[in-house]
Amino acid sequence: MAIAAGIRAAVADGILTFLWIFCASSLGALTFIISTALGVAPGLPTLFVTTFLVFSLLFIFGYIGDLLGGASFNPTATAAFYAAGIGSGDSLFEVALRFPAQAAGAVGGVLAIKEVMPIQYKHLLGGPYLKVDPHTGAVAEGLLTFIITFAVLLIFIKGPRNPVIRNWLLALSTVTLIVSGSKYTGPSMNPANAFGWAYINNAHASWDHFYVYWICPFIGAVLAAWEGEEGWNYKLPALKIEDFTLQLCIVALVMEAVVVDTGSKILKAGFSVPDQPPSLVIPSQMKRVPEDDSVIDTSSQEDVVIDPVVRGFITDWDAMEDLLNHVLYTGLGWEIGNEGQILFTDPLATPKAVRERLVQLMFENFNISGFFACEQAVLSLYAVGRISGCTIDIGHGKMDIAAVIEGAVQHISSRRLEIGGLDLANLLGRELSKSNKHVTLNFSDVEKLKEQYASCAESDAIYQKFQQGCPEEQHTLPDGQVIRIGKERYTVGEALFQPSILGLQMHGIVEQLVHCISTVSTENHRQLLENTVLCGGTASMNGFEDRFQKEAGLSSSAIRPCLVKPPEYMPENLGKYSAWTGGAILAKVVFPQNQHVTKAEYDETGPSIVHRKCF
Repeated sequence: MAIAAGIRAAVADGILTFLWIFCASSLGALTFIISTALGVAPGLPTLFVTTFLVFSLLFIFGYIGDLLGGASFNPTATAAFYAAGIGSGDSLFEVALRFPAQAAGAVGGVLAIKEVMPIQYKHLLGGPYLKVDPHTGAVAEGLLTFIITFAVLLIFIKGPRNPVIRNWLLALSTVTLIVSGSKYTGPSMNPANAFGWAYINNAHASWDHFYVYWICPFIGAVLAAWEGEEGWNYKLPALKIEDFTLQLCIVALVMEAVVVDTGSKILKAGFSVPDQPPSLVIPSQMKRVPEDDSVIDTSSQEDVVIDPVVRGFITDWDAMEDLLNHVLYTGLGWEIGNEGQILFTDPLATPKAVRERLVQLMFENFNISGFFACEQAVLSLYAVGRISGCTIDIGHGKMDIAAVIEGAVQHISSRRLEIGGLDLANLLGRELSKSNKHVTLNFSDVEKLKEQYASCAESDAIYQKFQQGCPEEQHTLPDGQVIRIGKERYTVGEALFQPSILGLQMHGIVEQLVHCISTVSTENHRQLLENTVLCGGTASMNGFEDRFQKEAGLSSSAIRPCLVKPPEYMPENLGKYSAWTGGAILAKVVFPQNQHVTKAEYDETGPSIVHRKCF
């Protein structure tokens, strides 16, 4: 009879765990959907939405637990009740029989939610994972489990009898501890939940997983039960095991990693939500201001600007630190002492010294908990659902043409050209000055004119025709001057296909790409040429994509690139943010699977760890 009762309880636990993991894992997506619909800003308002969702689930699973005879989906809850001598009076054998059933139910729940979750929200799925060294993580997980076990028992036995108030207190306790432990282990406070997510990531059979997510949480739960054993025996009939276990779970509320793409002109940053554009898009350029009020006349400093990033690479580290301080703490709402994880995009051929200086800056000055960096070419392919292909990234200060095979950049074949929007703006300024000699132009006005008017002719023949005669438009500058723009707009775009216009002796963009692919082994040609991605702000120029495809079709080489269109569910103008979007996708993988640089690894090895972990 005892064996039969134990089997029944184990089956009930497996079913309840399956249902709970399935529902709880969707809380991240539900929070995002509701917050977006209500226009709720990230931070405390979003936490309130998630807390309300947890509160709502309590009532639902209370009834489900009753129907299943007091089932539990948390092994530590089962152990705590047994240690305190309260609950259903199961034998030690019956209690032990329930643990593998709960673990199996968790695996089923994770597999099910990953199967049915719409693709645009799958990036919001994820479970607990170790963000620090195993010993620190084990202590954190054990302590958090002790606190939640003690708090939940205290609320149910000594707390208010009103179910609404009681469940709201439980929801607040759970969310508070999850946020508090987000820098350490996720956290989980539920070994079954941690096992389910570790299983699909093939990390369930490691000692670290067993040590952090099973041994220490059990110790914490049992100690909490023993600590208040005398008090728990008061009003025992009113306490149900399923009420207790509703709180011992992980909610998908851990602060997302931040992704930063530092361009020469524009910095893109935001939390890793791939199907949304970056939440912060600001100029990289900074103005110098007096440090105090000792300078009365500041007119001489108005035009003193600082460029932390030049031609894609960080050159002024003090300015970059100030810029990141504004981005992370003011723009994205990080709190000092509670910094999270961060992923940076790397331009092609980033020097090792720059990578080391960046990881040093982030760990030592910003005290982050985790770091990762990846090349922009790889990330731009991730953004369109590819791991192999060619990318043409035309930014403000450089053009990167890279071949990527199975997520690895082929550096020997790839090319970095110092041609970008900056050079095209200078070209436009020179051309306009020739045809509008009475107008005084500043660089800021020229850049705005380039963004508004620059175009690519449909072909070289049409470009030559425009040079002979082209309709002109009038444009009024902010200072009231009137300027005429005609054939100059097409000269800007043509420079990408005929660099000689810029005074450069090199092939045009299509020929550069063809040469890039041709230097790779022939067996990879097809997957490269069929997966070509245009990205960067300059690549969004009017008519550029059509001209590129036409030039590719006219290429004398047998290799003719074919452009990849982004998925429909991705945000508009993906080309401008493709590296950032790919970084947001990658952040959903490297941080949960502990592939990033942790604080402990940095302290042990130093900045050089970035070359081993971020390759």
